[in-house]
Amino acid sequence: MASLAPISCRVRLDNAVFTRLIQGATMLKKAIACALLLGAAMGGAHAAEQTWKLTWTGFDQIDGGWWGKAPAVWNPNKTLSTEFTGSDLNGNGMLELPELSRLSINTGNGAWNALACLGTSECKGEFEFGPNNILDIHLKQFWSTEYTYSEAWFHVGNTFGSRYTSTGSIQSEVNYVWTPATTLVVVAPAVPEPAEWAMFGAGAAVLGAAVRRRRKLGHAGATGAVG
Repeated sequence: MASLAPISCRVRLDNAVFTRLIQGATMLKKAIACALLLGAAMGGAHAAEQTWKLTWTGFDQIDGGWWGKAPAVWNPNKTLSTEFTGSDLNGNGMLELPELSRLSINTGNGAWNALACLGTSECKGEFEFGPNNILDIHLKQFWSTEYTYSEAWFHVGNTFGSRYTSTGSIQSEVNYVWTPATTLVVVAPAVPEPAEWAMFGAGAAVLGAAVRRRRKLGHAGATGAVG
């Protein structure tokens, strides 16, 4: 498995509510550049299993219960992270749920093995990751007894949170909402292997030689024209 190497992709979002986290038409130029960088890395994802980690920081927090919902309060220290490992088995340039070997989500209360949960009747969800759409995850977990019902959700670009209901009344609820001030840090798979860098270096050397040769020819032509 490739080791992790940090890529500088700290992004501020343009829109407060959306279901696709990064799309060229709605993101800042820096986010678009980040998407292109990640897309280049994804190009070889089908060759081997790779691990990615995304961490968001800063959310609007909305608490609630039987009394209703309180006004949103900015929480700059709240973090949410997801780490997943998979391989593009069908070679379509995307990672999809059946291609994952691990999917971990941490909302600040410890890591949650979402992939194991999705194998039970208490979870449902969708997952998609690729160069043109950084991440689309919509997961929901629920459990109940005779008098209580609890659920937790994780919807990238929208909200994540939990709710506890007893005898039909919401006793507690918390929502964390993405905002324009929410930041994203991406830890992508390692840079190309030494052999790949060698090929890149050879190509760059050939290109450099061609440029130098063109400059010499241009200089010679200019000298002849003057004389």
